Amino acid sequence: MANTRDGRSGRRREDGRRPPQRRQPPRQQAGRRPPAQRPPDRGDRRPQARRERPPRRRRSGMLLRLLATVLVAAVCLAGMAIFFRITEIQVAGNQIYTAEQVVEASGLTVGENLLTIQKRTASGRIMAALPYVSAVHMERVLPSTVVITVTESDAAYLVEAEDGSQWLMSSGGRLLEEAGVTAADYPQLVGFLVQAPEVGAQAASEQAENLAAAETVLALLEETEFLSQIVEINVERPYDIVLWYGTLFEIHLGGTDQMEYKMQYLTAILADERVAEGGVIDLSLSGENGATYTPWNEALGQTEPSAENSTEIS
Repeated sequence: MANTRDGRSGRRREDGRRPPQRRQPPRQQAGRRPPAQRPPDRGDRRPQARRERPPRRRRSGMLLRLLATVLVAAVCLAGMAIFFRITEIQVAGNQIYTAEQVVEASGLTVGENLLTIQKRTASGRIMAALPYVSAVHMERVLPSTVVITVTESDAAYLVEAEDGSQWLMSSGGRLLEEAGVTAADYPQLVGFLVQAPEVGAQAASEQAENLAAAETVLALLEETEFLSQIVEINVERPYDIVLWYGTLFEIHLGGTDQMEYKMQYLTAILADERVAEGGVIDLSLSGENGATYTPWNEALGQTEPSAENSTEIS
């Protein structure tokens, strides 16, 4: 009989041969990864294309263009300096000042370059030196002429300063000059005193509300035909502005509200035959009442016009 052995590895088959053994996969150590496999080199990498340098012709072309631009600019500047020099300065719109005074105040001179003059600066010089000038328009006329058009304010009003001096003021509140012997020929503004008066300066007053009311009334009065008849504008109470039309009418305008309408209304009233003898005109338009007229023979002795003795004018 054949010998037999205990154990799986030592057992023999009856024919005396050992049974085949299974191969076990190799054990990996804990914590270690298998080495990464490098991808095969396919050999299909292509060399990167080299950057081409811009041709030198482009650079030289740009340089030539730049030089040409600079040359053209230089030629233009030279032409301006040679061909556009001022040969004549004209003045229009002046009545109070002479053309020579306006030109001298502007600071412009013959021979100066026409295209480089500062019009705003020159206009400011004129208005600062010539207080009766209220606006300046300056125009270049090629090839060599400057036209200066001025707007003068011939309407002036007499105001009193805090130091007791008297000054002439425009409707815009600009101090024109210190009043002389002809001061009585101008309408007088009552109700405020001017602080630190100076020729060409804007009038300032502690009674700023009164001064503002006066400027509002004056601007509208200058658009009427009866301005020359006004001898006094009293703004001592801005809510009850009073005009004196010669010695014929005492006109109460109330406040500055609806002032444009009140001036139109007043123009129509003064043309009415019913007010020819003179008296008090109330244009304050208080409440629902329209304008009222009270003749002097009924208004004398009354502090304010009485509605009982007055006639409503529509």
